[in-house]
Amino acid sequence: VAHGLYKDQALRDNPPWRTIRLVRDAGIATLVVDKTVAEVTAVADRVAVLVKGEIMFDGKPSALIANSDLMHRTLGV
Repeated sequence: VAHGLYKDQALRDNPPWRTIRLVRDAGIATLVVDKTVAEVTAVADRVAVLVKGEIMFDGKPSALIANSDLMHRTLGV
């Protein structure tokens, strides 16, 4: 998704998570939908966990990681 934002070949060749970090650091709001908790929490300022369309968590990545019960119940981590 974010790859199309850059015409510079060097940026297009970077892995997606690095590109997402560049976009974030540029101050561009971005919605990332992914199931890889470690990668998402590493780049996000805010995360939401949805289960069957219901918001189970909405807040800072550190708060999600600290809630091991929620992580296990909703994400299987």
